Amino acid sequence: MPAALAYIDDRTAGLAARGAALRSGLTPGRYLRDCRQRAGMALRSCAEKISRHAGAYPRTEADLRALEDDQPGDYAYLIRSLEHHRVFPFDADRLRALAAATCAPGLGEWDSV
Repeated sequence: MPAALAYIDDRTAGLAARGAALRSGLTPGRYLRDCRQRAGMALRSCAEKISRHAGAYPRTEADLRALEDDQPGDYAYLIRSLEHHRVFPFDADRLRALAAATCAPGLGEWDSV
């Protein structure tokens, strides 16, 4: 398949995922909170698992709380860390689709996630 057609297929799939996420009414923060709570984990425990330094977890915990509260921010690194460290089970593709559906168009906030 020519590269241009592959791009169109990827773009169409992305738009479909965004539409489905918007119709569901589920936000990225709500989805992540639900997954964390299903795993029986506190925010602090999650932050401690992904913080590199013992003193860094308060900032990570604040970032997790802001993400779960659907506050604007750059959470790409945090999402990658949650995924990499397998802190609790969640569908990263679903989270990305939810985030892409709710971020400001044209900012490309989630292009690097």
